[in-house]
Amino acid sequence: MIFQKAFARRYRWETAGKNPHGFTLVELLVVIAIIGTLVGLLLPAVQSAREAARRSQCVNNLKQMSLGFLNHADAKGVLPTGSGCQPTVNGTFWTTPLYAFSGQRASWPPYIFPFVEMTSEYNWVVSKGGPWNAVQDSSACPSKIMPPLFGCPSDPNVGKNATWGKAGGGVQSPPDWPLGQGWHGNYVTCAASTMFSTNSPSTEEMDLNGVCYGQSRTKLKDVADGLSKTALLAEIALVPDTATANDSRGRYWNAWEPNQTWFTTFYKPNSSNPDVANNNCQNINTPYAPAGGNSASNNVQSARSRHYGGVNVAFCDGAVTFIGDEVDAAVWRAYGSRKGGTDVE
Repeated sequence: MIFQKAFARRYRWETAGKNPHGFTLVELLVVIAIIGTLVGLLLPAVQSAREAARRSQCVNNLKQMSLGFLNHADAKGVLPTGSGCQPTVNGTFWTTPLYAFSGQRASWPPYIFPFVEMTSEYNWVVSKGGPWNAVQDSSACPSKIMPPLFGCPSDPNVGKNATWGKAGGGVQSPPDWPLGQGWHGNYVTCAASTMFSTNSPSTEEMDLNGVCYGQSRTKLKDVADGLSKTALLAEIALVPDTATANDSRGRYWNAWEPNQTWFTTFYKPNSSNPDVANNNCQNINTPYAPAGGNSASNNVQSARSRHYGGVNVAFCDGAVTFIGDEVDAAVWRAYGSRKGGTDVE
């Protein structure tokens, strides 16, 4: 009994001021610091994994679209035209046996609809007489909702469709949807390795050195530089409209000036040189998609993306490659020409 009391007194003395069931403030701060460090290490890895998945989806989109172009070439004998505008004095527009609708304000997207499992959308365009008429339809219609195939998931503005400016003319504020410009896409065709020329309809834009330009009818055999060395499609970055202006880059449904759905390899990917729209269009300047003033000549739209360090590019053989911003300028320009006679690796 005496021993037990002595032991109890000693235990109370040794544990006095101690709390074996809790943490001290220092211990708690150390644990918080360790957790914060682990989160800081894991978060970039998670973000990187997510971006890798988005970039993979972008590659898949371009792959499917490039196969659509090649299937079009098999069925029609030529790659889809970059533009249906007809540069005639009386203002008529291109209508040929290749397509069942007027080429007025039509760029390449509706031409590949049947070859990328969008036959119903193509038939809808045909029923309206072409994309220019279709985009003005106020009923439920494909011009309102972007198919996932045409948008890069890394772009925070993917699916842009709330646009300023009625397709049929007039002024409005705020943006009028669906009577605006329709959805805009992230993918554009390679028209040239040079600047674009003057306002279309324009004969200059019918003689560019890429594969899809004004009224182009490029056959695969016309790609003298080799299908694997000639760019077909690349990305652009979309820019939200303001309350008074529509950024025309990627504007598929109202391609009055078709070079808004093209790109040139004149400048390297994600160039700091501004894109220059023609006089009938407008671009909005942003840090990730710089834009200069309008011009009746020397129009430029460079390949851009929201991926880090470069852009995805589809080539005429159907392959898709990530091209870094630091690509050699001569190599990049050679990719944009179908007939430059330049063999580059």
